[in-house]
Amino acid sequence: MDRRQFVQIAGSGFLGSALPAGRGSAEGAKGVRTLEGVGPLASRQGMQCSLMGSLEAVLHYHGEAYDYAELMGLSGAAFRIRVAYPTTDRIMGGRVHPGISVDASIGPHMQAVLDATGFEREVDAHVFHAENGEQTVATRIEREIDEGRPVTAMNLQGASCWGVIAGYDPSIPPRDADGEWQGRRYLCRTYYDPPDSGYMPARRFPWDVYFIRKVREPQAPEVAARKSVERAVSLLETERGTVTEPTAWMWFWQPDYVNGLAAYAAWIKDLRDEEGIAKLTPAQFLMYWEGHAMMYDQLHDARRAAAAYLRKVAPRFGVREARLLTEASSRYDDLVEHMTRSWGCFPFSQDGYVEPGTGWWLRVEHEEFLGTQIPSYAGEWTADMRRGGADLLAALREKDEQALVPLREVA
Repeated sequence: MDRRQFVQIAGSGFLGSALPAGRGSAEGAKGVRTLEGVGPLASRQGMQCSLMGSLEAVLHYHGEAYDYAELMGLSGAAFRIRVAYPTTDRIMGGRVHPGISVDASIGPHMQAVLDATGFEREVDAHVFHAENGEQTVATRIEREIDEGRPVTAMNLQGASCWGVIAGYDPSIPPRDADGEWQGRRYLCRTYYDPPDSGYMPARRFPWDVYFIRKVREPQAPEVAARKSVERAVSLLETERGTVTEPTAWMWFWQPDYVNGLAAYAAWIKDLRDEEGIAKLTPAQFLMYWEGHAMMYDQLHDARRAAAAYLRKVAPRFGVREARLLTEASSRYDDLVEHMTRSWGCFPFSQDGYVEPGTGWWLRVEHEEFLGTQIPSYAGEWTADMRRGGADLLAALREKDEQALVPLREVA
């Protein structure tokens, strides 16, 4: 089924009646519409990829049993590493930035996991830039909620972070007093929610949205697992990538990026460019600092998921291949342990980060892992720390390559 056919069928309401749709929306006080049972999103505990964390919550709402590590593995996000640069000097002085590097909506990941699970997404980022685009998006979000489908959306609370819209309050105007589209009409789950909180109003109107519904039966578990191993090898071996599908927020990025094991060299080169780093303004340097900390955090999370995923799917293969996948998972365990012990090279700042004039901010909570508090924080990020980080990345590349060896044999 191509995208045009899917949009036509989805618009007709056919899929909503032919396949199970969630638990339905309920009307509360003042006509508030909510979908009961969209679970909270964890900001740590090995769930740092906000898109896959949000997708897990949506699939659980629809009665699916996929866990976070499985979605990371099926999608290939567990085996991702890439480095991208802005097209302008506005952000971080043109240095490496976490945007493309940590966002699983870039690359094959989202489509791969949907193919494996039998779901589909409808998305057209260009609608945001069209005439009355926000109105079109707002109307569609509320229709999805009314029909019992939570919506995956980006930037509801802060940073380039995905969350889940689980309801809306029609008593709140869609625009503020200045005519700007506002997010507080929507009730959400995000990585920024306080512990044990219920649905929280969004701070802003979403940058990007995915309308997700089931359209087919999932792939057989054995087929999905084998495809995921092949995808992992391809991702690690492919040296360049290109952003081919539109997103509403990628306009200031170069369309190509360094991918796979080759990305380590680009990342190291950027860390060692002391002359270029010295030219950054204080605000640019702070974002550069936090950006590297975020990329390191996401790589740690990805390989942690890779180890867990390979252990889980190994029994779906023959004896020899299962042994190879178990070997790969052990090597990823070793890589993750090395990263955990070496976090001091890539700390977050003690004060946290807010980009001037934008409200882009990071919320990062601690976790106890392997007897260590992660991530680490520091009052400064010195040249010595960056040089140590470059040496660390060289060691991590070797460990990533060692894990790739048994994966190649299976693929």
